[in-house]
Amino acid sequence: MSIRKSKEDIKQHCNKSIETLRLFLEETIDTQDPMLADKLAYWIEDYTKFMRKEREVEQFATFKRGAVIKAHLGFRIGSEQGGLHYCVVLSDSGKRQRVVQVIPLTSQKPKHDLNNLPKGSIYIGNDLQQKLYLKTKNIQDENEHIIDICSEQLQQLQADKKNDPK
Repeated sequence: MSIRKSKEDIKQHCNKSIETLRLFLEETIDTQDPMLADKLAYWIEDYTKFMRKEREVEQFATFKRGAVIKAHLGFRIGSEQGGLHYCVVLSDSGKRQRVVQVIPLTSQKPKHDLNNLPKGSIYIGNDLQQKLYLKTKNIQDENEHIIDICSEQLQQLQADKKNDPK
């Protein structure tokens, strides 16, 4: 159980945390990797936007198992993936659920050896891309068929209207 803190204690804690972050960012820019500091700053901005937006949302998007979604995985720490990635949804979600279980996907760069993948990685080839292409192609074909039927019916209605003596 956490200890109840006053608003003043919380403000002091926040100020101390922000100062620690500021010092870390300055140190990282000056001595290590400026791009790391920039990525961390972007993540802080994004996370703040997400927190604000989450307060406003009463119902969340729902996802079906197997759906491919684009998700922001946050700031990368160590070898985990971060940033925007396509992901496969593992289980159905409801409108009130804030957590969705996903498997992040990444592309295989041409220079990488497929026989020497990073630990925990699985090469799925182009199967997913091909299945998505076929699914969108089927939807497009169905839509074109529906449009053709509607056009024919519209033409028939127009012809009937011209032939109607009223």
